[in-house]
Amino acid sequence: PTVALAGYTNAGKSTLFNALTGSRAPTENRLFATLDPTTRRLGETAREVVVSDTVGFIRDLPVTLVEAFKATLEEVAAADLVLHVIDASAPDAHALREAVVAVLTEIGAASLPTLEVWNKIDRLGAEETPCGVPGDADRVAVSALHGTGIDELRNAIWACLGLDAVTTEIRVPAGDGAFRAWLYRNGEVEGERVDAEGTLTVAVRLDRAKLDEAGRRQSMSH
Repeated sequence: PTVALAGYTNAGKSTLFNALTGSRAPTENRLFATLDPTTRRLGETAREVVVSDTVGFIRDLPVTLVEAFKATLEEVAAADLVLHVIDASAPDAHALREAVVAVLTEIGAASLPTLEVWNKIDRLGAEETPCGVPGDADRVAVSALHGTGIDELRNAIWACLGLDAVTTEIRVPAGDGAFRAWLYRNGEVEGERVDAEGTLTVAVRLDRAKLDEAGRRQSMSH
């Protein structure tokens, strides 16, 4: 899977990219500091996840610039998940957010799964909270510079990509058709086998919440 960082210029995308991947992409407080897509792996997982840092957007992006940045914009449009990075400390943060949404729409990426990352929360006052954060499943508040919220962001990325699910084998007592049906409804069954005592073992992929529930249901079946 691929994850693309998008956001208004100077939102802190390259700093966040470095925090997520452990790399050292250049971070500069200037317009278009990142021109070409930069890609790195995100952590260790059974499936490779590639993160791309992309050019910072601006309001009313001219057609000539859209063409010049075609490669980096295509990285966003082709991603499995877009991280929309927003400078939470900017006075006009919500207007800048809408400007980026407009560009995402223009390049055909508005319908892609998107996770909003409200960055630079270290610059907020004690009583300030980015709108919609916390408590919104599609938004995460972080300080890429100080590492605050990065673990939570990684977990949110795994969840959005379906990588927080695990494959396990679950024993289903003979005759417990209801539990077997529940596994089929709530997971991805990869196979079954029956032992000499008639106990069914199901290989199934479940997200972690469902895995806990499966354990409770299994204990009730004995």
